[in-house]
Amino acid sequence: LLDLMDVDYMSMLFELLRKLPNTVQFYLDHMVFPETTAHQRAKLSANGQDLGGEMLFSRRIAFSGTPSSLLPLEMGACQFART
Repeated sequence: LLDLMDVDYMSMLFELLRKLPNTVQFYLDHMVFPETTAHQRAKLSANGQDLGGEMLFSRRIAFSGTPSSLLPLEMGACQFART
C-alpha cells in the first residue's frame, strides 16, 4: 500500500515519476487544467474572415483589426489611409 504520510517514500516516488511524460500529462489533464480553465460543453470560435464576412452580417461599413491587408474576402482589397 501507499502511505501518503511517509515523506521519504513520497519523495522517492516523486523523483521517479516527475519527469515521465505520461505522469506529467495525467497531472495536467486531471489536476491543473480542470482547476485553471473554464469548461463548457460547447465552445464557439471564429476568425477574422468569419466575423467580418457575410456569414454574420450582410452589410458592413468598416472592419477593425490588424493593420494589414487581411480583410474578409467579401470586403475586397484593403485601402490604406494616406498620411
